[in-house]
Amino acid sequence: MESKSKQADPHIILDDGYTVTRYIAGIERLYGAVRVTFRPASAEQLEAFRMKLSSDDGVGNAKKIAEATAMRIVSWNVRDRDGKPAEVSAKVVRSLQTRLQARFVSVVLWGADGGDVDPEEGESELNGVNDGGDIASIFSPPATEELEANRGN
Repeated sequence: MESKSKQADPHIILDDGYTVTRYIAGIERLYGAVRVTFRPASAEQLEAFRMKLSSDDGVGNAKKIAEATAMRIVSWNVRDRDGKPAEVSAKVVRSLQTRLQARFVSVVLWGADGGDVDPEEGESELNGVNDGGDIASIFSPPATEELEANRGN
């Protein structure tokens, strides 16, 4: 009997407790504020998912994106019409107001948007930088004067 190695599903969430919480500010007359806690996808998981989307000729991609987004969510404050907590599901993700849905997917699934400053947390929690600094400054090249000083000029 031939043994086949089963490839790991890139969307399985490891239960190591690593999550982030992001806040998406509401837009008057469109949607209310959303606070979501989720497990960010790794670069490898995102690449595998992008490859899967591109190999499927675009058929059903909106549904697949909603499913992948919902799988990452640990908790959220989304409510149904009756004000009760909405279940975390692809169906609910797909039913979000269009502009909110696009932003939500960008924050939760793609990690392309860090969300807004949460009025309950303040600036220090934005993008996981606890000193209130800008995450971009961590990766910014040193100023020209600093480079020249280091070169001995």
